[in-house]
Amino acid sequence: MKEDLEIGFSGFNNRVRPDQLKPGVLAESKNGRLDLNGEWQVRKGVNVLNVPFVTGSAVFRLPTAAEKGSTTIGNLPQAMEGVSIATDGIVTVTLTNHGFSVGDEVVINGVFRASLPDINGSYTITVASGANRFKFDSGITGSTGSYTYPPAQGLITSFTLPFDPVTEVLSTQPLSSPGGTSILSEGAVTGVRAGTDYSNPDVAKDGEYIVVSTNLSALVLKLSNQETFEMKFPDGESVLQGSDMLQAFNRLFIFRDSQIALENKKFFDPVTIKEISQTASTTVDVTTFLKHGLVDGDMVEIRDVAEGTINPNGQFEVISTTDTGFTYNVGTSGTESYTVTGNSKIYPTFTRVAEGDYTQPAQLRTTIDTVKGITTCVSSSAHNLTTGNTVIVEDKSASNLVNGEEYVVTVVDSTTFTIFVPHPDETNTQNVIFEREVSIGLGFMHMPAPEFGVYHQRRLITPFRYNQESINPNLPTEFTKITSTGIRDEIAVSDILDSDTYDQIYAKFRFNAGTADFTVGLHSFSDDKLLVFNRNSIHLVMNSGNLSTAQTQLLTDEVGCVARDSIIQVGNNVLFLSDNGVYGANFQDLYNLRGNEVPLSESINNTMQLINKDLWDKSSGVYFDNRYYLAVPLNEETVTVDEEGNVSAEITRAQFNNRIIIYNFLNKQWESVDNVGDSNFEYKKLIVAGDGENRGVYNLSTNGGIHRLDALDQGNDRVITEVATGSEDLVTTPGIEGQMTTRMFTNQTIDRKKWNNFEMQVQSHIDLKSDFFITGITENVDDTIDLKQLSSYLNNELLPEDEDVSIRGRIGNRRAYGFQFKIDRTTGRPRVRSLKVAAAEAFRSTREAI
Repeated sequence: MKEDLEIGFSGFNNRVRPDQLKPGVLAESKNGRLDLNGEWQVRKGVNVLNVPFVTGSAVFRLPTAAEKGSTTIGNLPQAMEGVSIATDGIVTVTLTNHGFSVGDEVVINGVFRASLPDINGSYTITVASGANRFKFDSGITGSTGSYTYPPAQGLITSFTLPFDPVTEVLSTQPLSSPGGTSILSEGAVTGVRAGTDYSNPDVAKDGEYIVVSTNLSALVLKLSNQETFEMKFPDGESVLQGSDMLQAFNRLFIFRDSQIALENKKFFDPVTIKEISQTASTTVDVTTFLKHGLVDGDMVEIRDVAEGTINPNGQFEVISTTDTGFTYNVGTSGTESYTVTGNSKIYPTFTRVAEGDYTQPAQLRTTIDTVKGITTCVSSSAHNLTTGNTVIVEDKSASNLVNGEEYVVTVVDSTTFTIFVPHPDETNTQNVIFEREVSIGLGFMHMPAPEFGVYHQRRLITPFRYNQESINPNLPTEFTKITSTGIRDEIAVSDILDSDTYDQIYAKFRFNAGTADFTVGLHSFSDDKLLVFNRNSIHLVMNSGNLSTAQTQLLTDEVGCVARDSIIQVGNNVLFLSDNGVYGANFQDLYNLRGNEVPLSESINNTMQLINKDLWDKSSGVYFDNRYYLAVPLNEETVTVDEEGNVSAEITRAQFNNRIIIYNFLNKQWESVDNVGDSNFEYKKLIVAGDGENRGVYNLSTNGGIHRLDALDQGNDRVITEVATGSEDLVTTPGIEGQMTTRMFTNQTIDRKKWNNFEMQVQSHIDLKSDFFITGITENVDDTIDLKQLSSYLNNELLPEDEDVSIRGRIGNRRAYGFQFKIDRTTGRPRVRSLKVAAAEAFRSTREAI
């Protein structure tokens, strides 16, 4: 009898045959983790943080033929403005002009908060508190607080049709529905377009957020307390598919590909309004309970203030500020003392970035004062500068400055900026003329309506595919015309610390001009090197600090990148998804991406071949905890064998990113292929966000759900994949489909053996009981052997918490060339430490045999 064993595991490899694998390498690993101790353990669970809020196709549903005779329909979303529950179970819903009466039935849909009970379902209104608020009894007592609710979903109303939709093609009667803001157009229902993490630089702690852009607005999730709020876009603005988000220059950008980008210049948590009034003018005075941190020129949104004859709500620019007060211009003169509630707040908001024809640099005539090296410059007109711009002393007048000196400005307001100077103090020196640094090319331009951007060496780098032109300038009908350049392999580089200014010659670079190539992604590398990933090539931009001397270099035209969001850097390593799989190379190796180097994913080539290539450009990758997580749309292959032994395979094509493949840098092996046991679960975009205990990998789905990966110490996931209706439970808890398949044991001979017995060292999770199925797989003769469950070796008891055990079992002298173990998790998060199998040669004769 001869034994073969595994004393630990380091990764999996499905490219070569299982009998060719080295000790410690698995043939398959699904939803498992392999740490340095060599154990294979079922991963932690996925946890939902924010519910989906997109209805998808079920926006406006008429009765089906099977429902003929019914004149009631559902799925007519309405935009709720507030949902809260009191300790007596009474729920209050705020909905402007709701149109309901006592006794009406409503369906609450999509509201959520982990610390509050689930109130989704059908209810009868008990109180209709005016036109904008109603109440009902949930029947659940003992909790109090406000729910998270989607920006444009949450309430489903039912009403009577004036015709039978099954038999009548056209009705002459009007369709009458309840009041409120109904959404009848599927195109108006929000859907996630992009997302990013955001770190608020103005706070020392609890300043980590995830911001999700829908097509109608942005949803902000604060990670420290999981509270959410909405940031609205300007009227008439929307975000389309293929957009991207980025934090840079303490701003939040939404790039919209052929549309003018949106930006938030001032991010803050919503601020509660104490008082708001207007006195015989167009100026509105706002007082807050706490310091608001706003400055002149900030854009804010006033929301949920009861309007009088004038509506004070909307997006406005702050005119003047005190610590707890500020003013803005509402545009209509009057005297009002507005009514505020706990929901009356000030919110950050988005505006369009600078656009249209660029105003080329002009001379600035200023009056200056210098105190202790800080010179305050007040211009006679708007200076149109931004912090970080460079100005040149054109005429020093009677000042202590020197003509030709260059200074970097800090903007105070629209007419005032400061500079640091090495000159004596002076007061009220007039007619000092500055000139902003001029273009070194054909002039400056604004941000070229890009699809995405990256931050590099204090500049913003974007694709340059569109020109813009001001039509009807300075007239009420003015708009910006966007036209395509017809070039897809060119990038534009902004001025230093200025996302609104791009030089039209020296700050534009083109790669592989005239070839069938286009720019897919950009990555800021170290030592002032920018990597440009085209579809079929990779390029390098060096010395971007001085654009007039910047250089470009072709690194390779043998490989390119297929998915922008797959590009990540780990030390000197750059990883990205290409036609040939995942490449992982250090910077020097980029010159030889093919030839000496093979793809990092070569060992899991069978998995890579199943990626849906029609959708692989949507793949998303991040680096966290010494692992590379790559979400991909992985087709599923189902192999069947008929009664005659014929093998056939059927491919089910993935419709979205449904799997994550994970590379472990410590083990230098691929570790797992992860999925959630719900076919509707989508990994649209992976984000690393948070700080302290909240830091981790987060996933955004198209329908608005936000989940954290590896978050729950339990044997199941806690997910939401669709918007619930009626009394359906929002949260599902599918078990984790943990599975491992070992290499094929052969006892290092090609002889047929009699597989006799096995032994396995396993341990339970510290807080969870464990169990799993054990299956034996033999080759030549091909067969599967039911080796029962772990619990069957423990008197039919689950393995207790934090208990380890050695189990032994008989295989039954099955004759075969090779033997594999397959473990399928059923309970908990079991850990498999080591295993062995024993066999004896079954045939020693030298005569021919089959």
